[in-house]
Amino acid sequence: MHINIEELKMNDFLIWLSTNPLVTYILAISFGAIVFITVILYLTAFIQGREISFWPPKIGEKSSKSQAGNKITPHSLYKSEQQLDADLEKYKNEIEHLRSLLIHIYNLHKVNFSFDYYKTTYAIETDGGVHTTEEMTIRPTENGKVHFRHVSLGASPNTKGEIVFHDISIHNKSDGKDLQFFELNRDTRHLEGAIILNPPATKESPAEIIMKSYRTGVFAPLVNELNDFGSVGFSLSAPKYVEMDFIAPPNLEITSIQFSPKFGECKIENRGNLSVASWKATKPKNIIYNYEIRAIRK
Repeated sequence: MHINIEELKMNDFLIWLSTNPLVTYILAISFGAIVFITVILYLTAFIQGREISFWPPKIGEKSSKSQAGNKITPHSLYKSEQQLDADLEKYKNEIEHLRSLLIHIYNLHKVNFSFDYYKTTYAIETDGGVHTTEEMTIRPTENGKVHFRHVSLGASPNTKGEIVFHDISIHNKSDGKDLQFFELNRDTRHLEGAIILNPPATKESPAEIIMKSYRTGVFAPLVNELNDFGSVGFSLSAPKYVEMDFIAPPNLEITSIQFSPKFGECKIENRGNLSVASWKATKPKNIIYNYEIRAIRK
């Protein structure tokens, strides 16, 4: 059911909020984040000596006095450097508290689901980095709504020794609306987070979303040693249909792809000047499938 907030009377709006605690939490967190960011922006502008106005909201250029070298410094705003450090630590703690609250909300609203459809496309770069596009249809397997989709990404060093996750974007397939992603955990090689589904997925109206990302070094063994190993696993969310495409960089030609245990259909074809290996399977089992890809240089 679609609800247009602008058309609700205030009483109806309050009743709607009281029956949708997740929406209330998200609105509260979003408002708090906006206030916090606004304070930081104005504080930074003030420290830099810029002209500021609260209404209408405006941050101007640096004043001539500041540009001339007579700058306003943190020491002119705080009695001591220790006080400045204490306030910065306070802001850091508030951000961590906000993150903990988001994780708590995420854990409170876990509902088992399955994929009606799941497709992953790996567009491999010549340095082993990969642009990944995931298309999926999410449907609950029990009563309730799916508000979150858990995400776990891995990466390896590139030729410069850097490990990078970036260009992460998610949107609804139907209307193109951008979806929010927040981090749950991160280390040097892994990024874990959750997609906030809006609207949430239901049995009657599953969520169809597209997620894109870039990660370094994932297919470095393929571009350097001409063979690579990997795995794809399904637990309670095994899809009814799965498809995976591996698009080789222009300087490589894929010669073989194998999945173990054998299941579904493997195929190698040329799409323009690019070599593509694909795997398609209907109703895969809730197990780990290992794959091996081999290639030659053109």
